[in-house]
Amino acid sequence: MKTKTLIMVCFLIGIGLTQLSAQNGKSGKVAFPSFMEWDGYYMDLPVECDKTNLDRLVGLVYIHVVRFWIGEIFAGEIAWFKGEVTSAKTGEVFTVKDHFKYDAIANPYIGSGHCTLNGSSGSRYLLFYDYNIDGTYIFTKVKCN
Repeated sequence: MKTKTLIMVCFLIGIGLTQLSAQNGKSGKVAFPSFMEWDGYYMDLPVECDKTNLDRLVGLVYIHVVRFWIGEIFAGEIAWFKGEVTSAKTGEVFTVKDHFKYDAIANPYIGSGHCTLNGSSGSRYLLFYDYNIDGTYIFTKVKCN
């Protein structure tokens, strides 16, 4: 079952990358993925609902980044984060699934993403955010259950 799932995921990623590289930009130039990496990322995430600080989630997650270029010009990147973080207050373990997009041509200063955090004790957080190139996060929408 795991093998079938892995093959299907690789197949879908291949189709997605093929479709993305086949699309023309406004200038008629094509953006090609030219850099892919897997890396570790230490996540230190404050979670706030209704202007009250609920928790702080910390831990090491894995990041997969694909960067796109049009000729010599950086066009943007897509990143996926997966892993586990732990609540600083309760010790609850959360699985992290995060998807982030940055279009350096359309908006060179801000990228956007969404993050789903599912806790081992039933807590669930859904975060929508903008990330500024100066390193600040702006949470545009937060759902807590």
